[in-house]
Amino acid sequence: MGERDGGISEGRETVMKGCYQGRLGLTLIELLLVIGIIAVLAGIIWVVFASIQGRARETVCRGNLRVLFYALQMYRQDWDGIDPEKGRYLQCYEVAFIPWCQLNPSLKQYGVAKENLICPNDHAIVTRDLWWDSKDIQFGRNLYAGSYGPHWWGYRKEVFPDHARFFPPLPHVLAKRGMDFPVWSCYRHGLERGEYPIPVLVVRLSGQLTIARVTYDMRSWEY
Repeated sequence: MGERDGGISEGRETVMKGCYQGRLGLTLIELLLVIGIIAVLAGIIWVVFASIQGRARETVCRGNLRVLFYALQMYRQDWDGIDPEKGRYLQCYEVAFIPWCQLNPSLKQYGVAKENLICPNDHAIVTRDLWWDSKDIQFGRNLYAGSYGPHWWGYRKEVFPDHARFFPPLPHVLAKRGMDFPVWSCYRHGLERGEYPIPVLVVRLSGQLTIARVTYDMRSWEY
């Protein structure tokens, strides 16, 4: 009887041991399930991380735009610039916009660094040694005096009649926009998100930093 009971006990131990050893590994379905869960979690983390990176670059860009605006304001104060009002026609020198030929040297004089001239979302830009070259500025800057020649923004119709102008005279734009006039802008973050109309960061002459929804047919002075 004892021998018989001993044989049964040994048989049970053998069966239990075999079952236990068979569960040491994962089945193919369990392995695929684990891999799928890891892939989903990695995708979620990647999306969140990319979004955080995008917001960080936009924050840096906003800071750059403010630095450029403050430099312009200091220049205007030193040259007694007049704040435009809606309905009032002012020339570029009365508002004290920086002449195109002096734009980058003036920005450097008022504390703008090389890093402030480049949008962090522009991955293709190569910083040049002569950083005051106008090609190094990656923000919209076409609203300054002399940007398109000395007569584009003025009243010299005998030089450039209305039908030959690509751009409206600056006094007309200032009379229409007033302190809402856009002075610096950046569109690269909106392009990265693929939204349309494109959200563009705009600093206005009043110092307000806004997001303008821009279509392809809009000019920068319309932002």
